Amino acid sequence: VSPDNRFVASAHFHHWLILWETLSGKPIRSWHAHEGDMKKLVFAPDGRRLVSLNEDGTALAWDLTGRLWDDPRPKDLGQAWDDLGEADAARAHRAVRALAEAGDRGAALLGERVRPAPTAGPERLKRLIADLDRDDSAVRDRATAELATLGEVAEAALRRALADPASAEMRVRAEGLLGQLAVPNRSPERLRLLRAVAALEHAGTPAARQVLRALAEGAANHRLTREAKASLDRLSKAAVKP
Repeated sequence: VSPDNRFVASAHFHHWLILWETLSGKPIRSWHAHEGDMKKLVFAPDGRRLVSLNEDGTALAWDLTGRLWDDPRPKDLGQAWDDLGEADAARAHRAVRALAEAGDRGAALLGERVRPAPTAGPERLKRLIADLDRDDSAVRDRATAELATLGEVAEAALRRALADPASAEMRVRAEGLLGQLAVPNRSPERLRLLRAVAALEHAGTPAARQVLRALAEGAANHRLTREAKASLDRLSKAAVKP
């Protein structure tokens, strides 16, 4: 597992090396590595390289940044933003690299489109959950959409609502929202947000760090906030010279 927990490397059929994205659980790339059995795989501390050790003592270093695979320079940042939500992990990874390579332009686009996770007080959550059972379908739909946006922030309140006697309408909507939280990484929107954080970390520029700091100020129990804080922590540690 990579130091940032974003990738898993695995050896298959003795000589195939596969890089997986943990977020989606899908492969990014495979390589024909050694002719014999691989005995060990080790990520570099910065997660940008991987070393594979063969049974005969041969060691190979693999570039994981993608710079040696294809041209990472962005041709269309808008398309790269769209691709961040792709189910195809390889295509999404190219978009992460493209936005990171774009430097300040990529950070500016992500700063405009990725907002800190919204917070919600108890009264707002209570009102939104009550709106799930209103007679007006438009009100129910609007409350459902807002609660979906809040994500983990609304989880505890939704579970409390299900513990109390609830109408069939409220139960169906609350269970649907909790179901989305149980498998959040299947959502293109969630994939896009978390991959955007990865792009900002890979860029590592002052502008990218500024966007990450803004995201780290979001709702404390939201995954977007936690990922932004973790990225800032890794960047800070990497900047410390021995």
